[in-house]
Amino acid sequence: MAASIIAILPMFLVYLLFRKRIMAAISRQGSTIKG
Repeated sequence: MAASIIAILPMFLVYLLFRKRIMAAISRQGSTIKG
């Protein structure tokens, strides 16, 4: 169980960081990405 948590936690952190960055980029550029 600990091994799976150790394996999942970094991916979860990377996912959160990417989501923050993507949200910031979208809010900065408006709806130009929506195509």
